[in-house]
Amino acid sequence: MRRWILGMAAATLAAAAAADVTVKRVSTTDGLGGAVTVQTTEDLKGTDRRSDSTTTFGNGLMNKMAGGPRYQIVRVADDQVLDLNPAKKTYRQETISEMGRQMEKARSSAGRGKDAKPTHRVTRSSIKVEPTGEKKTVNGFPCSRVRLTMIMEVENIETHEKSEMRLVSDNWNAPETGAFKALREAEAEYGKAFAKKMGLDLSSQDADPWGAGMAAMMGLSGDEVKAKAGEMKKELAKMKGVPVITDIAWYSKREGAAKPKGTPPSAKADEDSGAPNLSGGAGGFASGLAARMMKNNMQASADKSRASSEARASGEEPLFKSRIEVKEVKTGPVDDSRFQVPSAYKLEK
Repeated sequence: MRRWILGMAAATLAAAAAADVTVKRVSTTDGLGGAVTVQTTEDLKGTDRRSDSTTTFGNGLMNKMAGGPRYQIVRVADDQVLDLNPAKKTYRQETISEMGRQMEKARSSAGRGKDAKPTHRVTRSSIKVEPTGEKKTVNGFPCSRVRLTMIMEVENIETHEKSEMRLVSDNWNAPETGAFKALREAEAEYGKAFAKKMGLDLSSQDADPWGAGMAAMMGLSGDEVKAKAGEMKKELAKMKGVPVITDIAWYSKREGAAKPKGTPPSAKADEDSGAPNLSGGAGGFASGLAARMMKNNMQASADKSRASSEARASGEEPLFKSRIEVKEVKTGPVDDSRFQVPSAYKLEK
């Protein structure tokens, strides 16, 4: 009887770990290149993953070049990554293991210069997580607000010029229960299988998933990493739950960078601010007024662009901003056909 109970419990746990999950996300990035929005529907079934995405650009020409929605199927057990183009009814394929070999090759190439004399050093770094106590319902999920701020200051060893990079992440997190718990488990199962197929050693990340990795990312090494890792793990432990909304802003500034100074006076300000020229009659007045309005609009646009550029350089405005929002998470069977290439699609040679 006990053996039967244990067997049922094991089967129940295995079924829970293997639950199929569907998640819908919308991500928006706004930076120097303009606004980009990506809507994604992702299905996870064991070590298989299907992602359907549509990208929309703020620039109309870029939208035409984007070519509509894209689908990607990853089957880890089969060592396959399949990129589908529904507009052309074609697909491309590659292997996960080859992606791993290419990554290792790139790492080896980058490592050739590791003995070169360093040109910069990290002079200051910090990370802080602050739960605000605010609560609200987001997309049907009860959420709490928490902010993460990461700062790194770097100095040019030769010129002593300093620059500061600052990341601010403003999150609305939901409790890791129900569908969100299933999503975490499904993503973990898929992620570990994918990394293993790529040939990555996850033992160090599993032992210390945040601390040492993030410290190294911030440019620290040796004893600095060991000292910073504990601090980071302790701080990141405050980041409870699963993000439903993540607003990220990257700031960067240089020591002595110019501050926004507003609109400089124009050399012809007095001339342009006078009364319109009436010597050409009504037609001359209208054309002169239109020309002046166009010139003023162009000047205002240039002044705004210059002021914004100066504000970004001084760290007062972000270099770019992004938002990732979970619209829906649900569990339930995902049909196996979602992970197969339709018969009408042709392989791109």
